[in-house]
Amino acid sequence: MINDPFQCRLKFLKIVNEIRELLGYSLNNDEEDHGDDLAMEMMYGGFDFSIVHSNIHATEKILLESDFGTIPADNEQKILQRLLAMNSALAELDSSVFCIDADTNRLIYAISLDLSDLDGQQLLSKMTEVVWHGKRWLDSYFLGKSENSEIDSIDVAVLA
Repeated sequence: MINDPFQCRLKFLKIVNEIRELLGYSLNNDEEDHGDDLAMEMMYGGFDFSIVHSNIHATEKILLESDFGTIPADNEQKILQRLLAMNSALAELDSSVFCIDADTNRLIYAISLDLSDLDGQQLLSKMTEVVWHGKRWLDSYFLGKSENSEIDSIDVAVLA
């Protein structure tokens, strides 16, 4: 585990450049002071991502967030119950969570990842996994085969 905030920031910037290189974007070589919080925002697989590093809070971690879109009003109660059940299962698995933006009613997937266990390829793999979850969301709102079907039981192996 990296404990020095400066080294953590350097590791985060290295991971950002690795992802940029893997996706064919130019590298970011500026060495200016980025302040306490730094975010890389991008679209990947049709979903908006934000990858945040804080030099104050949990410097050895990054926060990965992805916007899955709005929650349909016609099935909101059923969807919220499903999301609560999924959050309970996910908390035991990897501490990821589904959140709802109170201002926009959009579903946000969030997970904290350790910088010391991460490189650009591993982060991109995690983002690809999140895209898969996002596509499942758009196909079924996590309700099963159809919006009107009974809620399937939760298989944490499928959520991972």
